[in-house]
Amino acid sequence: MKNIKINIAIVLCILVVSCSIQSRKEILDCRESYDLNNKVYQINCFKKTELLKVFYVDTLGYKYELAKNIDSSALLFDTEEDFLEFVNKEFIWNNQKNVEGRIYVALYIDENAIILDKRILRGVDGCPECTESVLELVSKIIPKKAAYCKGKSVKSIEVISILLPQPQMSQEYH
Repeated sequence: MKNIKINIAIVLCILVVSCSIQSRKEILDCRESYDLNNKVYQINCFKKTELLKVFYVDTLGYKYELAKNIDSSALLFDTEEDFLEFVNKEFIWNNQKNVEGRIYVALYIDENAIILDKRILRGVDGCPECTESVLELVSKIIPKKAAYCKGKSVKSIEVISILLPQPQMSQEYH
């Protein structure tokens, strides 16, 4: 009878411990965002509807945690006109194919306002040289300041778009 009580007590302890361990586990719903080459570039992890973690995945597959709620985005240019002037001056592209469209680029910017990685999120069909030209263009961007969260500079992802063909001083920037 004594052995039965001991065995029951052990089983109950194991159940209590396993239930408390299971209740501590966070059940996360992670959603991935993909670039033009179908490679993951961003992962957002949620618990129910609350955003818990945001990661940037670089071109080599390494994950970097980002601030989930930033107070201010990284500043790439002082004004939209500065951006347009930069694009009109630096963008080298031969439009022999008469291509039109918009190319979206994600920039991974560290807390020192340095672009560490860039990814084409969406390109223009049938124009790989357009993509290469835009990558060369964004390689020349020198951000003015990093993103901030609670008064501290943080890593961030900024997405910009380049319209093709590039009209003089009428580019939409965001």
